[in-house]
Amino acid sequence: MATMEALDAAGELVIERGELWRKIRPKAGRIRNALWDDINETRGNEDTGYPTQKPLPLYERIILASSNPGDLVLDPFCGCATTPVAAERLGRQWVGMDIWEGAHEQVIRRLELNRQLLFNPRQEITYSQNPPQRTDGGEPATLTLRTPTGRALRYPAPRTHHGRLLTDIGAFCQGCGADYQFDPRVLEVDHINPRSQGGTDAYENLTLLCPPCNKEKRDRYTLIGLQEVNRANGWMKNENNLRMGRAQGRRGRRRR
Repeated sequence: MATMEALDAAGELVIERGELWRKIRPKAGRIRNALWDDINETRGNEDTGYPTQKPLPLYERIILASSNPGDLVLDPFCGCATTPVAAERLGRQWVGMDIWEGAHEQVIRRLELNRQLLFNPRQEITYSQNPPQRTDGGEPATLTLRTPTGRALRYPAPRTHHGRLLTDIGAFCQGCGADYQFDPRVLEVDHINPRSQGGTDAYENLTLLCPPCNKEKRDRYTLIGLQEVNRANGWMKNENNLRMGRAQGRRGRRRR
């Protein structure tokens, strides 16, 4: 009891979530713990239903640890807007980017729920659908990530699965949804995840594309990325015919 009173008098105790805790004082320049298990899961009004949403306190801790007030915080995959909200709450400037068409409205909604952040988010937030102009001559910032996943395994040549794919998904291009039942030979076998990004020749990573979609996709996009490009350019023929790749192609979907 005397020890607790001494700790309390020294300001070493704190009450969090109705429980009494002793403060942990890290040594200067060192992280106190590599495991952050004191942050609750997203719940209540904060929960947007976004599949990869992270708790707001987690992002606030990351921003506090890696920036100063007034700094610019960039999240190139801001999704459900947790980073912009955390940055705004902590007095940072911020830029959020995402290929999801609903990202802008999600930012507005979450800032409006936190009324102390902005007076009128719709007027104060600058929003653009135009990609930023590059000033680096188009050179990649880093080397392309290549993984050895599945390379040691041997699979039949992708083209040998043409008939099986026709049986499973029908004579439809999975990039634009075009119907090729009049001549399914036109359709070409391609990868959902490009081999340059770790995709394999396994049947689960194969799909059917029409020649224009196959030429557009090459190794630049996943199948989901190709579909998003087709929607943006008005090349989508029939959404109802997209039967494969929604889950398999989600990995690496932001690659452009």
